[in-house]
Amino acid sequence: MTRTVWRLIKSLGVALAVMALSILPPGLHLVLGPLSPLIGGFAAGVVGELRAGEAFVLGLLEAMAAGLVAGFILPVLAHLELGTATL
Repeated sequence: MTRTVWRLIKSLGVALAVMALSILPPGLHLVLGPLSPLIGGFAAGVVGELRAGEAFVLGLLEAMAAGLVAGFILPVLAHLELGTATL
């Protein structure tokens, strides 16, 4: 594996971990939840020391990963009431 691919994989892991941790704190998840992709992407770029093109690819991968997870989780939560599903 090339160094660039390894940095992207490491950065994607950091971004997804930050996104997941951002929605855990009660109360704060209302603010951190929508901002978690921005915060996760910034942290991943710093940790992975990404260049501009690599950061663009990371953004695409991060968006696809978050979208796929949401696409699988939301139908499962569809039967719950809105308040519970939102949490």
